[in-house]
Amino acid sequence: MLKSASKILLLFFGFAIVGLSATSQTAPGKYWVRFTDKNNSPYSISRPEEFLSWKCIERRDRLSLGFDELDLPVNQTYIDQVLALGPGVLHHKSKWFNAITISTQDTTWLDVVSALPFVAEVRSAVVHDDALSDAKRTFPDKFKIEDSGYALLKQTTLCDTFPLYGMAWRQTEMVNAHWLHSLGFMGAGIDIAQFDAGWSRTDLLPAFDRLRGEGRIKMTRDFVFPDNPNVYTYNSHGTSVLSIMASWLPGEMVGVAPEANYYLFRTEDPFSEFPVETDNWAVAAELCDSLGIDIINSSLGYSLFDDPAYDFAYEDMNGNTIHCSIAAAIAAKKGILVVNSAGNSGDDPWRFITAPSDAEGILCVGAADAPASGLRALEATEGGCRGAAADAWEAGDGAALSLRAQGWWASRLLQAGCLNPFAANVGCPIDLLRNRSIRSRWLALPGRFLKICPSTFLARHGP
Repeated sequence: MLKSASKILLLFFGFAIVGLSATSQTAPGKYWVRFTDKNNSPYSISRPEEFLSWKCIERRDRLSLGFDELDLPVNQTYIDQVLALGPGVLHHKSKWFNAITISTQDTTWLDVVSALPFVAEVRSAVVHDDALSDAKRTFPDKFKIEDSGYALLKQTTLCDTFPLYGMAWRQTEMVNAHWLHSLGFMGAGIDIAQFDAGWSRTDLLPAFDRLRGEGRIKMTRDFVFPDNPNVYTYNSHGTSVLSIMASWLPGEMVGVAPEANYYLFRTEDPFSEFPVETDNWAVAAELCDSLGIDIINSSLGYSLFDDPAYDFAYEDMNGNTIHCSIAAAIAAKKGILVVNSAGNSGDDPWRFITAPSDAEGILCVGAADAPASGLRALEATEGGCRGAAADAWEAGDGAALSLRAQGWWASRLLQAGCLNPFAANVGCPIDLLRNRSIRSRWLALPGRFLKICPSTFLARHGP
């Protein structure tokens, strides 16, 4: 019975494995080890309370989603046997993929790991710079579009009728969030997980005083640097995205979901780009399911990497090839509303959406601008993205203000906060409160929602 679930999982793995020979024999790096089964597990799907939270169990029961073998933890005996063979350190483990990621500075023992009867695959996820191919590309700052020349486009639209929102008025009214607020929908009781690269000074900025004071940052976790207890470091992208959702500075800036609970999970490495980040994303999504999280907000995307040997192909954007896309689809099927940005790649060589926005059953949010002349879609040359996914459906289930959108940025020089405009990635959090309304319909009709494109669902059933 357990083996049958493993066989089903094997159908998801369609991309080429990067062999161990692609790295030097002693290159420090991270490796994905996938197991064949979950045999002899001490856990049972008949006792989900042993490995899932009560909130998760309640949601599954309410939606009649049930439990399956993907919910069972990875077999600890297998993990122990692998780690006993060499100088490897467990980075994280994935129950949905029945796999672990290990860090090691010596790859010679991994051939022995590959030969174990319960190991289905060993592949490289990230390598040290010394082991990169000669074609190594140099990426600029990952979030250069949001954190650069858009200051000239700073939005100054205020509204005398709704002074509460301050500089955030335009992005708020574009998605009718002010109307939802007037009905009392400000996110109270909703658990939102944000996946990002860091939340510099979120622990200090006054925009988050209410969020911190009411204890609504429920959990932080660093999946990139597991030994680091402090996610309020390294990068401000998460600060900006969170501010669009959670800020509370009446008259200056109020976010679209200022009363929600937040879980801040660093899945994005701010210093490099490798497929291990898609694994980080997947493991974080698993934790969200176990905790009973309602919404995942991810202003991230993956296509090209520091070493071109790891690059995804356009054909991989089919929803069932890349780890984070598979995980996003599983999360959706388990009752989580996953909201992901379309990306900023429209004017780059890649051009199209990035994973996990190709996943089935999630919301892919594109970018829009709102100059004085009215709403318009954001052009690719301005940080937008061309929408088609490789599986032939037109990815892009909504759009929100991105160019000219306002959010807090933690100044590295001033050690303070400042309001800045951003580009495509921030359409995702702006669209989030409206997605609470979508989620209500989703909970009522989960089967229908998962069988059709979310944009089609909205067209049929309303916002």
